[in-house]
Amino acid sequence: MAALVAALFIHATDKTPWRAAMLGARFADKAEIAAGMLLGMAIGNGVSAAGGMLIAPQLTPEARKLFVAVALVSAGLGAVLPLKMPRALPATTRLGAFGTSLVATLVLALGDRTQFVTAALAASSPIPWLAPVGAVLGGMVVVIGAVAGGEKLLAALPVTVIRAVIGCGLIGFGAALGLAALRLI
Repeated sequence: MAALVAALFIHATDKTPWRAAMLGARFADKAEIAAGMLLGMAIGNGVSAAGGMLIAPQLTPEARKLFVAVALVSAGLGAVLPLKMPRALPATTRLGAFGTSLVATLVLALGDRTQFVTAALAASSPIPWLAPVGAVLGGMVVVIGAVAGGEKLLAALPVTVIRAVIGCGLIGFGAALGLAALRLI
């Protein structure tokens, strides 16, 4: 559940909905776009969770909590900083809706804030495979909404306010978790 909520908030503040809306404007088959992005998110979050599971045995319980705290604060800081819009899609592509969506999602996933949080949650969870599942489900809520609503809907939203509120919430929650991990509160 934590990964789902975290991914939902993090993806809502990053380039993912904008890329999904761009893809939705380019291709008619919305189901192929969603499927390509779903697979891209599954691959990215699966790799991140595997990394989290690999390092988990070397971490103490407090270090695991601190790992999650740092990941949340990092995600929050990324949300309050100005958003750099994704580049426009090439004029033509031979990959089709599914392939273009898959590649675009994999490229966006490199170094993504959601990946960091997924790795941290997988490292700290007794059931680590739930972290990537929750992250993909949370991300898909954002993707499906963006593909269906399009760029006009996203442009009409108060993106700066949404990013600031979510960013401050992630920073606050991460800071509280970090202080608890350090036994300062």
